[in-house]
Amino acid sequence: MEFLMTKSRISFRGFEELIEFFKKKETPEDTACLMPEERFIDTDSLRRLVIAWPKARRSRINPWATTSEEGDVACWRWLWEQVDYDQEELKRIAGVGSNITSLMDILIGNRLLYPDGTVSLWAQKVIRQVFKTRLGI
Repeated sequence: MEFLMTKSRISFRGFEELIEFFKKKETPEDTACLMPEERFIDTDSLRRLVIAWPKARRSRINPWATTSEEGDVACWRWLWEQVDYDQEELKRIAGVGSNITSLMDILIGNRLLYPDGTVSLWAQKVIRQVFKTRLGI
C-alpha cells in the first residue's frame, strides 16, 4: 500500500514485502559466523539454531502492521519487533545452552534468520556443506 503526501512520498511496506526485500540482498559473506574455521564463537550452536529456527513457535504481534521506516537497519529492526518467539523452546529444540540471546543476536544481526521462520539460502548451503564434509559425502 502506498500513501502520497504533498511534496514527499511515504511508502508503507508490509512484513512479507520486507522479508522478500532482504532475501534478495543475501550474500555468501553473511554466513562467515557459521564456518567451521571460525574459532571465536560457538559455530556448532549457531548452526543448530539455524536448523531449529523453522521448527520453533513464533507469532506475529500485529499481522496488519506496516512501516514507513527508511534504511535497512531500521526496517530489519522493525521486522523483528513484529514477532514473538519462545527462546526456551528454541533452546530445547536446538540443544544450546544459556547463551541463546547472544547467539540469536549474531544470527539475526547477520540476517541469517528471518522473523517469518525461514532461513537464508546461503546459511542453508553452508550447513549442508558442513554436514556433507562431516559425513564424508
